[in-house]
Amino acid sequence: MKKIRKIWSKYGLYICLVCCMVGIIGYFANIMFFQNEKDILNVLVLTSKMDSDLLLEEIEEAVKVDVGEEILIKYMDTSGNEANRAIILTWIRAKTVDIIIGEEEQIDFFAENGCLKEIEEQDISGKSYYDSSVIKYDSDGDVIGREDKKHYGIYINRVAGVRFQTMPVISLAVNFQNKENAINVFELYINQK
Repeated sequence: MKKIRKIWSKYGLYICLVCCMVGIIGYFANIMFFQNEKDILNVLVLTSKMDSDLLLEEIEEAVKVDVGEEILIKYMDTSGNEANRAIILTWIRAKTVDIIIGEEEQIDFFAENGCLKEIEEQDISGKSYYDSSVIKYDSDGDVIGREDKKHYGIYINRVAGVRFQTMPVISLAVNFQNKENAINVFELYINQK
């Protein structure tokens, strides 16, 4: 017992440091190699409350999720909240949003700031296009006008797990990464009854 106390008093601090380092390295190795799932679709819903499990079930009708892959659903309310808008702009610029779903007044901000992809004319099964125009600025940051109106989304009937006050709009982020899956989900909502 004396021998153990002598070793502990002499090397105890080093033993603790080595154990902590092994734990930290093990933690990060676990995250990097074992819990690292690939995002195959990133959906942003502009609301404060929702049932993401119902929305995920609906989206999985259009997107096949394999082992090691996941669909990320984020939701955030932007109604009168500049801080939340700034966070979402950062997500869009960081290419971590593929699809944006929200009410027209919420989508307007992102369309006007050039965050949404223009949609080409197509058969949209009796649905209506959401049209908007991008605001133009001069080199000093002053508003000098607007571009012509273009299609930036489509009005859809409903979104599983979400209650909107008005008819929701589905749009694609201007720099969306998961193109095939995003387009599949977009078409799912176009063909929705």
